[in-house]
Amino acid sequence: MALFNNPWGKGSNEHDKWFKNPWDHKNATVQDDFPTIDSWEVRTSGTYSQDNLAPVVEGCRSEGWPNLGVNINPTGWGNAIELRLNIKDHKEGFSYDIKRTKEFAIWQKIDDVWVKAQLSPRNQGVTPDDDEQGDEYLIPQLDKSTSLYHIYDSDRPGVGGSFYNSKAKIYSLTANFVESLEITRDANSETITDPKTQNWYHRLYIYIDNTGQGGRRLDPNKSVIAAGVSSLEQPTE
Repeated sequence: MALFNNPWGKGSNEHDKWFKNPWDHKNATVQDDFPTIDSWEVRTSGTYSQDNLAPVVEGCRSEGWPNLGVNINPTGWGNAIELRLNIKDHKEGFSYDIKRTKEFAIWQKIDDVWVKAQLSPRNQGVTPDDDEQGDEYLIPQLDKSTSLYHIYDSDRPGVGGSFYNSKAKIYSLTANFVESLEITRDANSETITDPKTQNWYHRLYIYIDNTGQGGRRLDPNKSVIAAGVSSLEQPTE
């Protein structure tokens, strides 16, 4: 059997086009520029994107909870959001991790006076909110219409119920979140954080009946999940 004659020379662009392993992390060399975020997309209505296969999202689908927005959890109170990161100049050999920080405040109306809950030290100020990866889908997928790759993050923030005061008539939790993207060049483990971040916020406003029939009632008009930043000061309602 005749040997194949390589006319291009090993290591040339033409040679690599035909023979390079596309999954080899060394495809991204230390000379390659890092990919960058082209844009963020925030969705808080409709259902999760079909190509978002994050474990949390798949679990919600299997339970029959595919919706985004306010008060989407039939077993309690919570909101749902999906964030899509559109990435420019992705190539094999770069990997991604989405980071999130939060800052939140809880106000409860007791005897017609708003009282701010005292949070534990680990919940005071801006803190990390990235305990597990099940809400992320980090395999880049190509959108042929834009030539951009995309990955997903999602969240379903709830009430933080351990802070309930037994005398409260209204419970209001507001949280501000900041999403960022950490990018790693696998060949040398160099990591950067893209400067383009995304802010979003979540609010639950719940009426509490402690003297009558009991129970809780979420106000969908005062509860929100959306892009942007919200005040953590005393509610004005």
